[in-house]
Amino acid sequence: MHTQKKEVYNAAQYTTGKAAASFTSTGLTPSTSGERALLTDEEYMLRPKRVKNKGYARLETNYGSLNLELYPETAPRAVWNFIQLAKKGYYKGVIFHRSIRNFMLQGGDPTGTGKGGTSCWGKNFQDEFDGPLTHDARGVVSMANKGKNTNSSQFFILYRPQKHLDRKHTIFARVVGGMDVLDRIEAVPVDSGDRPTDEVVIEDVVVFVDPFEEFQAERKGREEKERERE
Repeated sequence: MHTQKKEVYNAAQYTTGKAAASFTSTGLTPSTSGERALLTDEEYMLRPKRVKNKGYARLETNYGSLNLELYPETAPRAVWNFIQLAKKGYYKGVIFHRSIRNFMLQGGDPTGTGKGGTSCWGKNFQDEFDGPLTHDARGVVSMANKGKNTNSSQFFILYRPQKHLDRKHTIFARVVGGMDVLDRIEAVPVDSGDRPTDEVVIEDVVVFVDPFEEFQAERKGREEKERERE
């Protein structure tokens, strides 16, 4: 009797190549199963629309706190990157180096120049434009970049809708609390290079709800229940 092998949750859409190897190696027993490759938990979760629950974080500044709602369903890589950097304390003490009234506030570069910063992977990562989110409101949070697929650690927060930025910058969050703080920051005077004359400093980014941790916990809970039923 042939029993169907249960497919694991993180099976990829490609195979390991074991079946092909079995035909060319005398040291292997011939097989035609073509075992599915396994993705790491990170690879599995960073597929679009995989993790659907929203995340929440508090961006604490010397002007007050901004509460952020994070969107891993449409921008999993950007949200993962932001959360990992936040948990490592990467943003602590980093300034918002650029503020343009009626446009946006930009930060996330530890050098404070707008030319630095790195992602949690140590290299740039790709844009994520598949979702329905647009730069349609004050408080939208999006990745700053230097061109296509050059996302790192820098991000910006809109002061006003900027629809012309759609499909040029990855939206990964929105300010859902602390708009009065954003008002105060926007009112800070800037120099000729749009740099606030009084520093606006990120004191910390505190992650309240990590949607990836929740996703893993829920999956493990389902697996335990399945094992109990077997």
